[in-house]
Amino acid sequence: MPATPADYKRILAEGYGRWSMDYFVGLQPTLPRGRRGRAIVTYQFIRMALRIRGNAGRLTKRGIVPAFYGGGYPPFDFFTLARSFAKFSEDLYDCPDLVQKACDASVDPIIKSMMQPLMVNRGKRVCIYPMRSSTTFISPKMFEERALKHLVHMVEFFVGRGITPILHCDANWTPLLPFFREMPRGRCILELDEDTDIFRAKEVLGDWMCLKGNVSAVLLAFGEPAEVEAHCEKLIREVGHGGGFILGSGCEVPLNAKFENVEAMIRVARGWGRAKAATA
Repeated sequence: MPATPADYKRILAEGYGRWSMDYFVGLQPTLPRGRRGRAIVTYQFIRMALRIRGNAGRLTKRGIVPAFYGGGYPPFDFFTLARSFAKFSEDLYDCPDLVQKACDASVDPIIKSMMQPLMVNRGKRVCIYPMRSSTTFISPKMFEERALKHLVHMVEFFVGRGITPILHCDANWTPLLPFFREMPRGRCILELDEDTDIFRAKEVLGDWMCLKGNVSAVLLAFGEPAEVEAHCEKLIREVGHGGGFILGSGCEVPLNAKFENVEAMIRVARGWGRAKAATA
């Protein structure tokens, strides 16, 4: 059930919470509409939160620190998904003020929904997905005018509660890197894929926030272990110089990644970790 322009008005009239529950009900054609459907969706979200807690507990017992305990999209990015980016772009042209008001009205309810699994799991890291507001999709000017303030607001909210935001920033953020200095210093993790110049990110943000990434999916799927090792070594030497770096895949490890390539990435990280511990 794709959203329509009328949904912006409904959000302003009824609130994001009521609208979003009906939207999620509509994504499952077999669910009944109305109160019963919303109750089922609520139950599904509760089960998801409990499943996250169970998975986090199992990882912790094995000495693995969970990456995060919940997540969500800023309103700008969520509406691009609900409407489709093409139609949302038309909305930005046809009714920009209405879109902006709907985004303004939605950001705090979205934060509230993101807090629920964190409270269940007592988690101290949350993932924020501004994946549709990079320069792959919009201009730096539009990002600054339409998306930045909500992203900063979300970050400041979680930081204020001792929760570390992980900013999962797919696509090209290189021209937008200076904007991240508007966020609290030393309190965020910026997760990048290969479309962003992570070496430039080090120059701009190396003294401001932790960087994570960005071994590409293509390299993990089609490269050779020696290539993976060389790239990981370069990332650790250059981006990790002085600290504030987490070696990881760009976005996610693809399903068709070669086992030996993933193994090579882990091997390099462990090797550098042991060397650092030995010299500490």
